[in-house]
Amino acid sequence: STLTGLLGTVVGVYTAFGALAAAETGRMQIMAAGIHQAIITTIVGLCLAIPSLLAHYYFRDRMRDLETRQTIQSGNVAR
Repeated sequence: STLTGLLGTVVGVYTAFGALAAAETGRMQIMAAGIHQAIITTIVGLCLAIPSLLAHYYFRDRMRDLETRQTIQSGNVAR
């Protein structure tokens, strides 16, 4: 949930700098356009990180479940 909050913030900043770049002229427009473009990499990184983290948690929990089942089964066989 922290990453999704960060993603929302970054998208908001991206939108704000896009609007600033379109509205202003001169140096401020150039700087805003550069920041607007640079934030795209952060957005892409977060869009990759969030599903990857969810997949990590899913497979980690699945492995723990399989380990628990294996431990229980091996205990039943030993008896």
